[in-house]
Order: sequence, then structure tokens, then C-alpha cells
Amino acid sequence: MPTLDESIQKPKGVGSIITPVAPTALPPPSDASTVTRTTFPTSTPVSPDTLNLWNDRSAGLPTRGRLIPVTAAGAGGSGSGSQGSQGNQGSAGTSGSSATGPQGNQGNQGNQGGSGSQGNQGNQGNQGNQGNQGNQGFQGNQGNQGNQGNQSSVAGPQGNQGNQGNQGPFAGTSLVQTTNQNSHGLGSPGAWVAVYFDEDSSLWKKAKADNANTLGFAIAVIIDSNNFSLYTEGQITGGSGLTAGEYYFVSDSVAGQLTTTEPTASTSYSNPLMQATSSTTAVMGQFRPSQIAPLTPQPVPVLVQAGAGPVADPGGNDYYLANNYGVLTFNVPAGSVVGMQRCYYNYVGISGAITLQMAASNKCSLYGVDSGSAGTVFASGVAGDSVVLVCDATNHWTAFVVAGTWSKT
Repeated sequence: MPTLDESIQKPKGVGSIITPVAPTALPPPSDASTVTRTTFPTSTPVSPDTLNLWNDRSAGLPTRGRLIPVTAAGAGGSGSGSQGSQGNQGSAGTSGSSATGPQGNQGNQGNQGGSGSQGNQGNQGNQGNQGNQGNQGFQGNQGNQGNQGNQSSVAGPQGNQGNQGNQGPFAGTSLVQTTNQNSHGLGSPGAWVAVYFDEDSSLWKKAKADNANTLGFAIAVIIDSNNFSLYTEGQITGGSGLTAGEYYFVSDSVAGQLTTTEPTASTSYSNPLMQATSSTTAVMGQFRPSQIAPLTPQPVPVLVQAGAGPVADPGGNDYYLANNYGVLTFNVPAGSVVGMQRCYYNYVGISGAITLQMAASNKCSLYGVDSGSAGTVFASGVAGDSVVLVCDATNHWTAFVVAGTWSKT
């Protein structure tokens, strides 16, 4: 039977070997006859760890097999025997506590491994939703016109009707107001009358183009004896007897009258108020009136008549005809060329009365009023009497008085 020390290996690195001493007898149990005492061998030196193990196991035995505890020997003689042979390995001890110790510090990161081979390409994903439509781009430049195709003998379908054009500037638009003026005396219902506003009386009156203060700037369309529509601009309807395209002037001889004949007297004014667009409509505008410039006699051939008359006309376009006789009559030629002129006057030192006899069917306008057909124009008979006649229409003359007092019949 091996010794206890042979059964328990001495731990490596343990210090001095101690010699056990004789065990001390335990107090007898209550039943001394049943106690088996086991003494520690004294002849073999053991380590302190062996003694502790001996005593631990002895204490755990029942009373009958309890081992007698031993203690290490005190200081004594030194001698030591040779080390005995190693005992057999004892049974494995009880497993220690399962408690986990604290985690150690994290180690350094290892080197990155080599790149692996590229994997196979994955399957194509589903198509995404269509994006929103982008903004419309700018219109490109117009391309060149293509060559004209051959004309077909078959008529193509009629194209769609084009859009209606813009309204014209005078399509029914007017500056007009209904005016009340009791017993205005301007004309009968429906009449178109050229009018001006008299600031002295605060009344509308008939215009006349022989005076700057009576020039027309509005047209009154008569409603009744107390009311009229006053047009200052735009289209006028409801007329009659108009000539489309003609301008209508304020007359310098008949107050309120609108006429296509422009005044020509040097004391009158050209005062257009409207232009006819049909036989019943016209467009009124604010045209600037202008004074008729008097004609200045130009140097022409001179015929001095020293004998009795009547004096026949010498013919031609322009002539000066001087009275160097006394009371004398000159025959005026028929007005056949517009613009032809005659100047009649008393020669130096002569104060005789001059009579101008108009040809058949000819008239002469003096101060804006026509003479009778084949009438006369005559001077009172003083030195310096002078008048110029200008043909302004076929069979019609206009007299421009240069000096003296002249009349007509």
C-alpha cells in the first residue's frame, strides 16, 4: 500500500521538506470502542501542502475513520534522506468555481485579407417608374419653304374660315352726347348741321367759315326743336345724299352747311369736319382749319385801253387790263381754264367807274357770294380801283379785291 505522500504529488517549485511529528491523540469520542485511529507515517518527510491535504481529508471523514491531525515539526536537526519515488497521480479534484474572469483588452486588428474574386453579376432590377415630363423646349427656327408642288386638276377641300379681323377704328364708335337746348333753331329733325359753341351766350350756333370765331368743330344731328345729338368724333349714321370719299367743309356762305366745295375767298377758312364713307355714313375728325391765302397778282401782259368800250378780251391765260379812258366796260371771257387770271384797274390819273361784264352762263363770287348768271362786277370809280379775277371752275370766277369798293349784280 502506497504511502500518503506517494499518493499526493509534491507541487513543483515547493520549498523545504518538513518531517511530520507523531500525531497527538484526539479526545476519545463518546463511543470510544468504535473509533479507528489512523496515524500519519512518521518515517517519511512530507511537504506542508501534503499535511494540509491530510488534515482536510481527515476532518471530512466520519468519526469512525477520522484521521488524527498532524502538524509540521519545529526546528530540529537537519538531515535529509533521499527523495522517494513519485507516487501515483491522485484523483482529479473538484471543479473550481464557474465564475468568468474579466474580459481582456481587445487585440490589435489583423491585416486586411486579400481581395476576393468578383462575384457573378446580379439579375437586372425592375424598370423604375417613368419620370415627370420635362418643360417644352423653345420653338426652332422656321425651315425654308419647300418647292411648290405640281398643280392638281382636282380641287382640294375648302379651308376653314379664318378668324374675324380686328374691328376697324370707326366701326360704330363715336364721341356723342344728347344735348338739350330749347328752341335751338339749328334745323329740322334728321338734318346734319355744322355748329360751334358761342361762349358769350353759352349756346350752340351754326358755324360759318368766313370768320375765325365761328368755325365749326362739332356736328349736330337734329332730334327735335329742343334736342340734338352732338358728335365731336367718330362715325355718324343716318344721313342721306352723301358722296363716299368726299370731304365735307363748313361753308363760308351758308351758316351750318356742310359742303364738298372748299372755300377759296382770301378772307375765308378751309374748315373740313368729316369724310363720307357711304351715302348715309361719315367719319368725323378734328381737322385743323386753315385760312385761305390770298392770291398775289403775278406779272402778266398789260393792255392799256384808251378808247371807249366795251373792250373785248384779248384771250390767253393771264392779262392786266388798264382803264385809261374813263367810264369803261370790259367783257370778261368765259371761264374755260381753271387758274386763268384777269386784273382790271384804273390807270394812273384815271378815276372812272369800271364795269366787268360776265359771259353767258358765267358767274363771279365776290366776298363769298356769287353774282347772277351773266351778271356784272363794278367799281365805284375812284383812282386806284383794282380787282383780280381767277377762274376756279368752269364758267365760274372769284374776285379778289385789291383796292376800291366793288359790288356785283
